[in-house]
Amino acid sequence: MSGDRFDMSDAEWEILRSVLPDKHRGPERVHDRKVKNGIFFVLRIGTPWRDLPERYGLYTACYNRYIPWRRNGTWALIMEKLQRLAGDDDGSGGTQALRHA
Repeated sequence: MSGDRFDMSDAEWEILRSVLPDKHRGPERVHDRKVKNGIFFVLRIGTPWRDLPERYGLYTACYNRYIPWRRNGTWALIMEKLQRLAGDDDGSGGTQALRHA
């Protein structure tokens, strides 16, 4: 991608892509990685959607992909899958092992 410090690496994108839902309605989505990077930029930085840098495309595209998934629980499912891939099945962020040490 752009190599920006806020963007996913190729390895991170492949992992995320492996847990994304297969189904989507409407025309084929384009710039999936760019849009996801834009969503993560807003979530990490806390900037308003309207202030999203242009390199991520239209802020409305990022917003319109984020909101339905937040409402229907897709982001929570993605996080659960990522936690399982990372070996954090209990969702503790690895703190479970620290509590028992």
